[in-house]
Amino acid sequence: MQLIALTAEVEIPIHEHVSKAARIREEQDGCFTVPSLPFKHAVIGTGDLRSDNESDPVIGAILHARYMQLLQFTIERLSVSASSWMAWESSASQRSPSIGNEHETAHPFPYNLLLTSSWMMLVPRQQEKFLNEISVNALGFAGFLLAKNETQRDLIVQHGPLNVLMQVAIPWDP
Repeated sequence: MQLIALTAEVEIPIHEHVSKAARIREEQDGCFTVPSLPFKHAVIGTGDLRSDNESDPVIGAILHARYMQLLQFTIERLSVSASSWMAWESSASQRSPSIGNEHETAHPFPYNLLLTSSWMMLVPRQQEKFLNEISVNALGFAGFLLAKNETQRDLIVQHGPLNVLMQVAIPWDP
């Protein structure tokens, strides 16, 4: 997990795209996608959770429920296969639980998760690295691609940030 504190003057690069998609939706509840992003993803709002009226456990439970909605939406509406989750579940009886992991939750597919004060986004991935060279994590999908050296930076510039993301994410069906 990476926590990045941003000032009010600094927004993550995709925030305006997500906000615009949320504004043009007729129904503000539930999951949605951002038409301008060229890969499969699911978004759900979290802006209503800034209330002082709710306790931390209540907000945590609501966030968990919305996270589960994102997973379900991604499997059912975006047609992302949950076969790896099913394989994990079927092998659970063969694994001995490790100390402290008895309540561990299976993940249905590889993904990156972004959480802001306004929304949560789940991006299913088909691979971790671009060209087997550059690891892309959730910050990459927020618009912050990280390069370890000039060679990696040059690859990102040469191919373009969106092409990098499209290669690690799951593209929309043609």
